[in-house]
Amino acid sequence: MRQYFSILFVIITGVFGIAFPFESIAQTSPELSVTSSNALHLYKSCANIITIADGTKPVLTAKSDQAKVTHSVENPNKFLVVPNTTESCTVRVVDQSTPGKELGTIKFNVTEPPKPSLALYVGGEAITAKRLIKRGEELTLKIIPDPNFKFAQPVDAKYLVTKLSVYLLCKDLKESPKLVGGAMLENQDGGSGIPLAIPRDAWDCEGAILYFTLESIQRKNFEGKLFTDERFTETEKTLIIQLE
Repeated sequence: MRQYFSILFVIITGVFGIAFPFESIAQTSPELSVTSSNALHLYKSCANIITIADGTKPVLTAKSDQAKVTHSVENPNKFLVVPNTTESCTVRVVDQSTPGKELGTIKFNVTEPPKPSLALYVGGEAITAKRLIKRGEELTLKIIPDPNFKFAQPVDAKYLVTKLSVYLLCKDLKESPKLVGGAMLENQDGGSGIPLAIPRDAWDCEGAILYFTLESIQRKNFEGKLFTDERFTETEKTLIIQLE
């Protein structure tokens, strides 16, 4: 007799936390039949949660060079899948109630989390390079996650900057920008905002232009591991402002 069970993919607000339905997958035994390919997607080095909603006692396994699979203690049908590759990841589903009975395999597409964006703020308002900064105004850098990624993986959408260097260029001087400041920023949350201090000497410079150069942008995942985003160019990592 053909048996049916379903796989329900969910979006989480934390590791094995509150879940919301995302995609429903219909599956038959012994062959796997997927009705929606949109759900077959995982993010590399992130807390991807899979829930198998059926009457079986499922066990999920994957090759160690593809992903790490962890079984939830609270919910026997919920699993944490953390891919360690951007290639496809195949997960094997076995019914624990019937030893040796394989329910099927699921092949996931795996991608890097979307690249975040960088933005400068003054008084809670995003600004462009054309906006002149006045004396006394507070400048803040924010690293903004892709909204869809942040909604799906909030515990993995945290960013920081390792180091900041500040260069000053005076319009009335025919010289290259000179280093006038910098700071180590490992412990500051880029999502909440990183204050950028304007060197006092800059206000004495006619038509001062400041270059805030970021050494690297890193993502912190649910395990606290850091991953440097190599997709940012040197130009993108240099934020330019002009003082009024």
